[in-house]
Amino acid sequence: MTSLDASTAVPFRGSHARREGRVTLGALRGPSFVPLYPDTYVGSLALVTLAVRRLALREWLGPDAVVGGALAADAYGAPTVDELVEVVVRPDRRLRHPSVRVRRDALAPGEVCEVDGVLVTSPERTAFDLARRLAVVDGVAMADALGRWHPVTGAGLRDLGWAHPGVRGVRRVFEVARLVRPGAESLPESRLRVGLVLRGVPEPTVQLRVLDRRRVVIARPDLAWREFRLALEYDGEVHLSRERRARDIDRDDRLRAMGWLVLRVMADQMRDLDGVAARALAELRARGWRP
Repeated sequence: MTSLDASTAVPFRGSHARREGRVTLGALRGPSFVPLYPDTYVGSLALVTLAVRRLALREWLGPDAVVGGALAADAYGAPTVDELVEVVVRPDRRLRHPSVRVRRDALAPGEVCEVDGVLVTSPERTAFDLARRLAVVDGVAMADALGRWHPVTGAGLRDLGWAHPGVRGVRRVFEVARLVRPGAESLPESRLRVGLVLRGVPEPTVQLRVLDRRRVVIARPDLAWREFRLALEYDGEVHLSRERRARDIDRDDRLRAMGWLVLRVMADQMRDLDGVAARALAELRARGWRP
């Protein structure tokens, strides 16, 4: 059995390792190890990712604890809006930790999955729980992100809401469910769409496939109003490279040749969604939209 040192990347229980003779108490208290949770350590040279934290929670709480929230979303490959550590334990279990949000709940079998040896809330239950505590815009963004690769839908969130009528924040879940549209390719895209809709802009299509006369896809705007040939693109950091900018210009030119107008929203403009919404409404009206 190998000894543990600063390069140890897999979380372990200190008391177990000491009994097995793999580490001493003095070493655990020294600079070679970092305590993540009570009696749960990792080597000080290890990169503490969210995946490592999930493993550490399993070591600390045992295999029946379920990881939820942002750490569960990360397990499914979704980006996260925060790194709040959230776990679900049996209703009869008493547990407190200053850096962990502990929920005592009895999850249904379909609300739990196993990812890389760790129990996590299912994609839809993860979206449900995040929607309960996040602002509506962020709750929708996370549900959209989870729904890009997993079966997370507004109807499914509503079903969970009816199945758990008394839980805190469930009314917010129904508002999130109304606005969920899986397909967005980033959190800011979802926030932009929801921000516009909440400001009276008509519902756009997400990632609309625009075809040319040969039925070849020439663009998939982030948001689009097909009837009015208006497209709106969110330009995050990935759009700032010279190569990507050249591709964007070429695509915009093709859309304009087909009668489309392309509006672009930069990251700093997200702080003024009132202004972005006013601009989109003005262009839609100019193109024949009537509320």
